Amino acid sequence: MPRQGALLCIDDDPGCLKVRKLLLESFGYKVWTSTSGREGLQLFNARRFDAVLVDYQMPEMNGAQVASEMRRLKPHVPILMVSAYSALPESVTRIVNAFVSKTEPTKFLVGKIEQLLAAAQVPQDSVWLLGGALATTALMGLGLQALIRRLRGTHVKEQTKEQIKEQATSAPSPATGH
Repeated sequence: MPRQGALLCIDDDPGCLKVRKLLLESFGYKVWTSTSGREGLQLFNARRFDAVLVDYQMPEMNGAQVASEMRRLKPHVPILMVSAYSALPESVTRIVNAFVSKTEPTKFLVGKIEQLLAAAQVPQDSVWLLGGALATTALMGLGLQALIRRLRGTHVKEQTKEQIKEQATSAPSPATGH
């Protein structure tokens, strides 16, 4: 089954970058490439990408620096760090969504990309609904656990921002019941 998604691959090794681009395109992805962190950030800023693959060890700007800046610019875009190293420091892996060693088989890399894209497929309306529910919970003085209990086993309907605000202001106070 062909995949969809716009991927940005950043690696200072043009050979690795070319192979990765051909490989990912053979799986149905649209792939843009960059051989430097700075150029990659320019592309990242100029286009919409569904995910980014960035090499860790690069001159000028390493992958952790690139990922940190990407997080600042567009925190919702999943980032996969790739490296010839079999492990990276925790301070680096905390910045990204996933890490794959370049020694891993192709199916492992593609599987990680699929996982990242699937996890990122949360509609913006759903994110607003969750954000609204959390705001409503805070306004009502309920804890997060109470919100989770309320949402479990119930069908959550989509609501407009105005409906959520109205519910928050007209909801009874937990302390008084009014």
